[in-house]
Amino acid sequence: MAAGHLVEPRHDCALYWAQLLTQSGNLRGTNIEKYVLDTMERQIYSARANKDYDSAIDDVNRLTQFYPGSGELAALKSQIEREQQHQTTEAQLKRYILQHRHLIFADNGQMVQAYCVGVLLLASDGTARFDCTMTFDPQGRCDHVIFQTSMVKEVKFLKNGLLHVATNHMGNFDFYGEPTDLEGAYAGLGSLARR
Repeated sequence: MAAGHLVEPRHDCALYWAQLLTQSGNLRGTNIEKYVLDTMERQIYSARANKDYDSAIDDVNRLTQFYPGSGELAALKSQIEREQQHQTTEAQLKRYILQHRHLIFADNGQMVQAYCVGVLLLASDGTARFDCTMTFDPQGRCDHVIFQTSMVKEVKFLKNGLLHVATNHMGNFDFYGEPTDLEGAYAGLGSLARR
């Protein structure tokens, strides 16, 4: 333990000797085993929090050598692998913060503009989605839209700087945003229109 050899090498580490002590009836073995498991749990938690999934999985694999039939360790490993897959998928997404313009009729019958703010996510599989995170629409409108390849007809900039997205069967969508976000959205959504 003092040397930091908690679970390695397999036959000469703190956990190995703790299990031998426990099997021989020595209570110190149980205390050492608990210390090692608590330390490993913190180490795995820290690795997961830092998105170092390979290290977390390696630590679970090391523990599994000592507890080969543990359903708890198998479930933990599976959970970490799902987190890793989710992180990989998320890293491949492109994100743009946009304001989606709404045209509404005011009480006096005049058409006015409102908007909601959200995130446009572009995935490498050719899909895009806009999800409202906050609305500034007096009617509470907060849009969630999925753009698939077959739906996007045209993407262009209008003279007033709006990014205009024309779709088949879903209507048109106009977006404001920072220039870099608009350019990224234009390139990503435009590629859907060209497919």
